[in-house]
Amino acid sequence: MLNIYMVVGLVLGCWACDETREVDAPDAFGVTVKNATVKAGEAVDFDFAGNPDYIVFFSGEKGQKYENRNRTKIVANAVTMNFRSVVRYGKTVPTLRIFVSTDFNGTYDMENIQSEGANWIDITEEFTIPLTSASSWTNTTPSGNFNLQKHIDTNKNFYIAYQFLQNGSEGSAYRTWQIPEFNIDIDSDSDGLINVCTIQSAGWVGVIAPGSNPSADYKPKKVTDGLIELKGGTAGTAKTEIWMISKKIDASSVDSDRGQSISNYSYELPAFRYYYELPGTYTATFVGTNANIHESKQAVRSVQITVE
Repeated sequence: MLNIYMVVGLVLGCWACDETREVDAPDAFGVTVKNATVKAGEAVDFDFAGNPDYIVFFSGEKGQKYENRNRTKIVANAVTMNFRSVVRYGKTVPTLRIFVSTDFNGTYDMENIQSEGANWIDITEEFTIPLTSASSWTNTTPSGNFNLQKHIDTNKNFYIAYQFLQNGSEGSAYRTWQIPEFNIDIDSDSDGLINVCTIQSAGWVGVIAPGSNPSADYKPKKVTDGLIELKGGTAGTAKTEIWMISKKIDASSVDSDRGQSISNYSYELPAFRYYYELPGTYTATFVGTNANIHESKQAVRSVQITVE
């Protein structure tokens, strides 16, 4: 069965076909390889026999494995979080905290965020964050990798939160934090590290506590220019509390692997060339399909490639 995106393309493409044509199974479809062992970066040349209407290629590399074409869930050996942060301006005080929860109910207001049932676990000390003002916004500090399984059951959905908290009136403005990079990765036996969440896909929602007085230009409810910004109040501000919370993250959910379409009904493809950049053993799989708008029939052919 092809990836859903391929099926859509296949059906749409077949409108140009003869819809009354009987669909034969592409049994004559064959694949041979001229050079099954190559050096990294060298060309691998495949020859085809038969002429199916469509050919889709799965290279066997990460994200392009035929056996994972329908996979949407995965068992993780570890679920790691990392980010980069930078702090500038204002007064040097520890204003940033980081939390994780499997119990937050997804209602983004202070009543539900601060409820006992949310069970936020403070994981700030698990990361490296800057303690002094940086010379520029690009001078970011890597947090290091932390396995969230130390504190939570990652078979459950969870939320990540950054909290900015300043208490008491001070004689200078408070520091401004930026987090331009954020990742949740899972480590699996079959594919190694797989990224499941980034700064852009985490669905951040910002909430300002009632009575807070952050800087007038601060807009916490979106990620601006691909980063999170947490900005304190001006000099003399009594209190500012801001939360930036992710969407619900499912660390067992992954995208299905996808192949690439290399031939369609409009032309015949007698041969195909591909380059593997990394050493390893790969199963290259070709799916040949004959189809009209009513039905399709497939033949799957695989060859093993060794890259030294």
